[in-house]
Amino acid sequence: MVYASYSHPGDEMRALLCSILLLGLVGCGGNPPPEEDPKQQEMPKKKKRKHAGSLTFHEFKGTEPTQKTDKSIVGKGVTLVNPKGEEVELNSLLGKPLVMVFMRGFNGMICPYCTTYTAQMAVRYEEFRQAGGEILVIYPTREKDAGQIELFTELVEEIIADEGEQAIPFPVYLDLGTKVVDKYNLNGDLSKPTTFVLDPQGKIQYLYVGRDTDDRPSLDRVLAEVRKITGK
Repeated sequence: MVYASYSHPGDEMRALLCSILLLGLVGCGGNPPPEEDPKQQEMPKKKKRKHAGSLTFHEFKGTEPTQKTDKSIVGKGVTLVNPKGEEVELNSLLGKPLVMVFMRGFNGMICPYCTTYTAQMAVRYEEFRQAGGEILVIYPTREKDAGQIELFTELVEEIIADEGEQAIPFPVYLDLGTKVVDKYNLNGDLSKPTTFVLDPQGKIQYLYVGRDTDDRPSLDRVLAEVRKITGK
């Protein structure tokens, strides 16, 4: 290997170090780095999903209600929006015990089958139906426009298409403009994680307002509250 001449004594040592570094970069003995597998290069990147696999193993331990009340939560003008974009009065859903579960919010993503709590509810939904109850899952959103409803509808349809009807066996709703959240003082980031159990007349028989996403009542306790109402 031929080097150019250097005028300073230390230049020769620096040149030697540079040659050692270059040899290291091309691999031991000067072998070039292994070529990438062309099959790996051709593999398309996996599309990022708006929802993921479920986490059904976490144990939620909340039991005692955080607030005791027998007040009615329903009333004229208390409305939610279903995935079809239709306004539904909460009064129209009465007649059986309702388990109303408020998620933290809808910010352009919906994940009822991968959110731990709703995944567990999906797995045990038939138990609630056999006990005579119904589950409502509510996603509050600050936006009030039709575009938010359309996005919500698309995402619900996408999840059902990907995962099947069992992914969302219970009704899901939007709380547009957090009207219901504001009415019942559940404000958090969007909403505090809240679970109501209402009797057929709409009176609150059980209320659990969590401090964070991990703070929710056990489904055994919620199911017991439904059975207490129906006697099943």
